Amino acid sequence: MIYGYTRVSTQGQKTDSQRAEILKRYPSIPVLEDIGVSGMTAPLERPMFSALIKTLQKGDQVVVYGIDRLGRSAREVLETVELMAGMGVSIISIREGFDAATPAGKMMLTMLSAVAEMERSLILERSRAGIEEARKNGKVFGRPAALDEQKLAVLLKRYQEGVKTSRIAADLGVSQSTVNRAVKKYLKAEKQ
Repeated sequence: MIYGYTRVSTQGQKTDSQRAEILKRYPSIPVLEDIGVSGMTAPLERPMFSALIKTLQKGDQVVVYGIDRLGRSAREVLETVELMAGMGVSIISIREGFDAATPAGKMMLTMLSAVAEMERSLILERSRAGIEEARKNGKVFGRPAALDEQKLAVLLKRYQEGVKTSRIAADLGVSQSTVNRAVKKYLKAEKQ
């Protein structure tokens, strides 16, 4: 039997174009869809992909629009293909135009997966470089501090006066856990 499989990473995306391409070449086949499931999620942890694997039998074929629907890294894609090959199931990728059951298809899959992994590594490298450059230029990441120096000074003064941390938090308009963290940090620094 032939099955189709589609995946999109966010709920706002649609599988319509993937589904249409699959059904154009293989009309009337069942197409299983994982919607809002990141490629970073292991294939067998994707609900519909896991269901598909449980359904497959020797001689079946799985049609995907592109190999990136199976995983993000070359290793993950190849592991998925090997799992299916071990079950006697072949994978057909429409965008890349190959059948992974053939020797040429296996070679093509390996090369395309390696290129996809290299591309992802380059994206991560560029992102890290951009973040580092932004930090060098004074960009601060994360949430703003709940306590500025003035509020911290008031907090510590009131704590030393014996005021309850819940009262200090209410007066400063911060959470009690923020006050407790500041007090803990203050007491630790005082011991040193």
